[in-house]
Amino acid sequence: MTIAARAKDESGEYDSCNITVTGAAKVTGISLNQTSAVVKRGKTVTLQAKIAPDYAANKKVTWKSSNTKVATVDGNGKVTGKSVGRVTITAVSAENGDCKASCTVYKVDSTGKKVYGKYSSVKKIKITK
Repeated sequence: MTIAARAKDESGEYDSCNITVTGAAKVTGISLNQTSAVVKRGKTVTLQAKIAPDYAANKKVTWKSSNTKVATVDGNGKVTGKSVGRVTITAVSAENGDCKASCTVYKVDSTGKKVYGKYSSVKKIKITK
């Protein structure tokens, strides 16, 4: 940013100064690289969280599984399929708990086909900020 000043006395005196604003930016949002995924039992899929703005100071997130019997998630977003079902994996900003994003994960059978039945109709993901 540049600030300029000019003398009022019509002398033509003029000067300017460049200012750089620094400091820690607060987290305003979070998104995931996938909004839905499928995983076989014992296999994994890794989700990646992106914090906004890019220059936010604290980019740490915590990961949660809505049902650890269906799938677990580690501190790096690595999801492991456990049993048949549907689970929501959520990443939450460590700085701002109101910033979160979720991914619906479906467990598939041993042939790789998505499990149908009561879980097949849920296909939408809700992302909140």
